[in-house]
Order: sequence, then C-alpha cells, then structure tokens
Amino acid sequence: MMFGDHLLAGSELFVRLRELEASGAIEELEFESEPQCWRYWMGANGERLVVKPDAYVRYGEGDYDHAAFVEVDQATQSQTVIRHKGETYADYYHHGTEQSRLGYFPKVLFVTTGDDRRERIAEALAGLDADDWQLFQVQTMAEAFAADGRPPPESDPRYQQAM
Repeated sequence: MMFGDHLLAGSELFVRLRELEASGAIEELEFESEPQCWRYWMGANGERLVVKPDAYVRYGEGDYDHAAFVEVDQATQSQTVIRHKGETYADYYHHGTEQSRLGYFPKVLFVTTGDDRRERIAEALAGLDADDWQLFQVQTMAEAFAADGRPPPESDPRYQQAM
C-alpha cells in the first residue's frame, strides 16, 4: 500500500498544479513524472550515475519561471536514505549537466506529510555542505507550490484549515 500512497501523493501534486493553472495563478510549462524525469550523468570513473526524482516541474508565475525536482516523501525512508538522496542531488549539481542544458539548476523540493517529518528531513540534509543547502526546500503537502503564501485552491478540503 505504501507504493500506492506514494503514487497518489504524486498525482495530488499534479492535480494541484493543474488547479493553479486553471485559476490563472501559474502557467504550467512542463511536468515530467518518473522515469522521464530521471537525470543521468557520468561519474569521475566513467560510471553512469542517476538521480531519480518523483517528478520534474517547471511553471511560470508572473514574469518568473520556477523549476523543481520533486521528491514525494511518505515518511517511509530513513534519514540515511534521505541524506544519500541529498548527496546525489549535490553531486549532480556540481557536475553541471543540468546547468549546461537549462542555464540553471532546479530547486530540489521534498514534499512530505507534516511538520514533524519536515524537521526530520531537514535534519537528514543538515550534514551536507553549507553551499549545497541552497538546492533544497522542504514543504508539507499543504504548502507545496504555495511558497508565496497562497492557500490551497478552494476545491481542496484543506482550504479551510489553511485559512
């Protein structure tokens, strides 16, 4: 059932983006689910490396484009696994492949189940180099894609909770 919950959470993010797009709050430019959103690069010893986000999203908001690799966290992975994911994203960032392709590196957005889990993910990532912290953002599902303070769409049952 955990895999099913994970798929539903990813679908919820997709629906949220579509609702924001329909309301005119954003203009969705791109959405890739896995495995299309996975990124590959060559390691120092010629080995093929991969980072496996759950989704890649790019959307416009006003005059700005935003992009993110999205990790949907259902509180099933250890802090060691989360830390390893963070290290893998940092390695990919330092390789420069995405920046060569896009001209920038997308934010890595961990979307999780609640405030306690958000803190656990932040603790797991805290051991990374300080320069790599700029890559990451951790939000609850209710906060995802509402970084400017927008509540979830009125059609979302959590809307009343956010008010």
